[in-house]
Amino acid sequence: MAKTPFFAFALVLAAVLLIAPGCALKDQEDHAIAIDDRFTAKPLVVPKYLADRKDLLCKELDDAKPCYCFTCKNNTGLTMKLLMDSYDNTLVGGACNATYCNQDDYIDYVNNFNDIEMRTFMLGSGQSFVSGGAAGLYCNYTLQLATKWMKGSEGKPPVIPLASRAYCWLGRGMLPLFIYYTGGTEINVARTAEMAQAFNAADAGPAIITTEAGWNGTDNDAVGKVKAQIEALQTCKKCIKVLAVKPSDYTALYSILGVPGNIDAAMLSKVDAIGFGFRTNDYPHCDMNQIIYENINFSSYILQKYNKPTIWLYVGASEGNSSIGGDDAPGGCVWDAAKVSNFYTELMSQSGRMANAGVLGMSLYEFVDRSGPIPCNGVQGCDFGMLDVNGSQKHPELNTWSKMCQRVNVDSGPRTPLFFSRNGQGGTLCGNNVQNTEAGMGGVASIGTARGLEMGTVASTPKIPNMGCGEVCVSNATMKKPEIYDSTGEGFHDKRHCSMYPLIDEFADNADVSATYMRAIIEQESGFDQYAVSNISNSSTGCNNERYAIEKICEYAGVAPENCPSFSKGGKPCAYGIAQCIEYPGQYYVENGLALPDAIKDCGGEKYNPFDPGMSACCGAKKFGDNLRNYDGMTAEKWVNNNWAELSKCQPGGMTEDEKGWAAYYIASNMYNGARWNMLFPFTTQRDADGDCTGTLHYIAYLRSQASGDPPSTNYGAQVMSRYKAAAALCKSECPS
Repeated sequence: MAKTPFFAFALVLAAVLLIAPGCALKDQEDHAIAIDDRFTAKPLVVPKYLADRKDLLCKELDDAKPCYCFTCKNNTGLTMKLLMDSYDNTLVGGACNATYCNQDDYIDYVNNFNDIEMRTFMLGSGQSFVSGGAAGLYCNYTLQLATKWMKGSEGKPPVIPLASRAYCWLGRGMLPLFIYYTGGTEINVARTAEMAQAFNAADAGPAIITTEAGWNGTDNDAVGKVKAQIEALQTCKKCIKVLAVKPSDYTALYSILGVPGNIDAAMLSKVDAIGFGFRTNDYPHCDMNQIIYENINFSSYILQKYNKPTIWLYVGASEGNSSIGGDDAPGGCVWDAAKVSNFYTELMSQSGRMANAGVLGMSLYEFVDRSGPIPCNGVQGCDFGMLDVNGSQKHPELNTWSKMCQRVNVDSGPRTPLFFSRNGQGGTLCGNNVQNTEAGMGGVASIGTARGLEMGTVASTPKIPNMGCGEVCVSNATMKKPEIYDSTGEGFHDKRHCSMYPLIDEFADNADVSATYMRAIIEQESGFDQYAVSNISNSSTGCNNERYAIEKICEYAGVAPENCPSFSKGGKPCAYGIAQCIEYPGQYYVENGLALPDAIKDCGGEKYNPFDPGMSACCGAKKFGDNLRNYDGMTAEKWVNNNWAELSKCQPGGMTEDEKGWAAYYIASNMYNGARWNMLFPFTTQRDADGDCTGTLHYIAYLRSQASGDPPSTNYGAQVMSRYKAAAALCKSECPS
């Protein structure tokens, strides 16, 4: 982080500590405090506590290092100077943790250019890395958390994330945060252990990783599994291990870590921080101050009783009803635009207070509406993003967030340092008077509907080459043989398709798939027409085996007759929507007592509507991701790796190491289209028919040579690749192409 702005702050802090009197041995009402009432006889400062009278005591730790400094050790010695004269150091190869410290340590970390730096209160945004990349453009590249939810559901634990994606964020001074979430239904200890090993194998750290975030503290079975998750995470050498609980779930804390006074010290030592999050619309009231302070108090309690910092995994507010509201919000309330705007303003104006309570940072729940995994009850407001599902800016939400995130991180003199008491009672010894005054003053000036809501278009920071980290890349190497992979001439001509339906990017990121490549698939499949319908002959099987007319499909989907797409192609409708998934709408399976297909379980489930662009994108990304790497059976990546000896046997002409990504995506594309892809035996047979390496040497070239005149064609992968190359240029992807 920048050294210069902290220098002035450090001098002020030092001056305050030098002139502060010793412990006056009096409470706030000027009553004498006996020596026996104190935890220590040291001459310490009496803080002005605002809690119960029993807290009006000098309760600093009797320790040479009574504070926490959240620091990162940088092993590379490199410093980024892309946006400012000084900027956060790269974290690649480093380590981050809350270390015991005192005022002298703090000043040393701030002012001396060594390999250890102080971190500041961290902001992140959205449920995916692609969200973090997009949100950073509205905060002048100053976000310090990159958040990725690892989503699963009952019977389906989260897929193992590409741990290597952490490198890019670490190189920009941002900590990646991985949240394990299945709604408490699939707390899979084996999968947690596999994730820990994946991070070790990729040497990807420091990275923050949580236990299940959706479990209930009263569930005894879940208690045992979460404890086992904590044990499994111990094998991750560079992970910051976070015990995730629900907000104000004291029972969960007690069941895992023990009750204060009888704490399980062994288990506590295996947890680096406690994580939780909240959404305003999950509360039965609309009192923003009560909600914010209730959660600050929960963090304070954790710091005081367990001496652990916290991280707010997600925070969100949506226009609409509270959780018990109805059409007229009986017994509840309605969050209107002013309330939502004021909530975000007040939230971020409290960054200093949160840091003092041991909160390391927080991330917005969504950057795009309806992308987050936590369900809503059908009554409450459920659009927590800064962009709507069509990609339009939401006002005043984006205006407020963009302005305040820059007040916290850009406009302020010092950013709020993560320097706080180890037991929450540190007084001025641990910076408890430190506030981000710029953010606080911004909040005071902004809150109040009399000023009017800011509704104008928010300008983003222009993209800086090589600064974005949001997208998964097909390969880290440029395409070396375009004559094989993309020579069909298919294009990507409409710039609007670069950003239309941002949920495409979100769901691609869930599957660790290139968002630009997923857009190329949708361009190939539907041209981004949400009502696209394909056809096959009535005698064909594999889709619409009930031979429903399009009107029946629309009825199941809940699409009004006037909006139902026309169908006059002959045969029967087969695939629907922007991603052209072949599954029926969810209500078909409900009404016929059938199990939901895996492809749509988490894409609307019983309400799955293939003509909803978000649900269709979800289905398409799920299928392509499974084909590429996430399916338990044979995937494209697994097949390429398993058969690499044959695929690369003949040189020159055979595949080379830097083609692995391109080949896997090509094969996964053919799988998505139902085309032939596993033709290894006929390939090697023709290749060596007249002696070793005398035939067609390149597998993808051979695959293309087998294309037939009728779909599905083995040229499909090349058609998508061609569109991807065009999209990468038009949409300014930062990935090699």
